[in-house]
Amino acid sequence: MQRDFYRVLGVEKNASDGDIKRAYRKLARELHPDVTGDDPRATERFKEVTVAYETLSDPQRRRSYDLFGTKDAPPPGGPGLNLDLDSLLDQVFPGRKKKPKPEPGTDLEKALTVSFVDAYSGCTKALDRLQVVIPAGIADGTRLRLKGRGGRGFDGGPDGDLYVVVHVSPDPRFRRDGDDVLVDVAVPLRAALLGGQVELPLPDGSARLTIPATTQGGRVFRLRGKGFARKNGQRGDLLATVRIQVPAVPDALRDDVDALLARLSG
Repeated sequence: MQRDFYRVLGVEKNASDGDIKRAYRKLARELHPDVTGDDPRATERFKEVTVAYETLSDPQRRRSYDLFGTKDAPPPGGPGLNLDLDSLLDQVFPGRKKKPKPEPGTDLEKALTVSFVDAYSGCTKALDRLQVVIPAGIADGTRLRLKGRGGRGFDGGPDGDLYVVVHVSPDPRFRRDGDDVLVDVAVPLRAALLGGQVELPLPDGSARLTIPATTQGGRVFRLRGKGFARKNGQRGDLLATVRIQVPAVPDALRDDVDALLARLSG
C-alpha cells in the first residue's frame, strides 16, 4: 500500500475527526463484503480504507503519520516533502519555547535636494551623517538605494535599505529637456548685426560663442556633447537660443538712428 491515507478516505489533510469518521462509514457501507460479495478488488479497497481510518482516527497516530508516514504509506505530499524544522518541532513538542526568528529591518526613504549644476556634474552630499554619491546626469525624482542603511534587523536579521529620492532644484539660467541643456544667450545688437563673440554660460563654466553677422533673435546654436551625461557614457547637447539686446536710443540720436534704419531697410 503506497497511497495517501487522506486520499484513501476522500478528505482534506485538515479534515476534522467528524469528517474522517463520516467518510469512513460511507465507504465501509459501500465496500463491506456483505455488499460486494467476493469481489477481490473491493475487499482490498475495504482493507485499505480500514487501515487509513484506524491511523487517522487516533490523534497520536495521525500526528506521527502527518510528519513521517508509515512503513507502507508516505506522509501526505509524498516522501519528497520539504518539512520546515520549526513546524516539525511545534507538532512534536507543543508549547515549546521557540528561538526568535531573524527579522530583516524595515526599508526607509528620505529626500535629498541638489542644485541643477550638481545634477549636471555629479557630487557627494551628506545626509544624516551618510555620504550619498550623486551620479552625473541624475534626473529629478531618481531613487538611489543604499543597501543596509535602513532600519536595524532583529535577532540576526539583515538591516533594511535606505532609498534616497533626489530632487533637482530649478536654475534661473538653465533648463533641462531630456539629456539636453537649454539656455538663453544675450547677444548685443551690434554683434547680431555685424557679427562677433559673446560669452555663453555653461553648467560647468562658460565658453565663447561666435555670432555670425545678421543673426536673428530666436536662432538656436547647438553645442554637441555639452548636455547631461547618459548611462552609455555619452552626453546630450547644449542648445543656446539667441536673445538680442536692443539698446536704448537717446533723443539726440533718434533722427540719426531712424535714417540709418531706413537706409538698411531700403
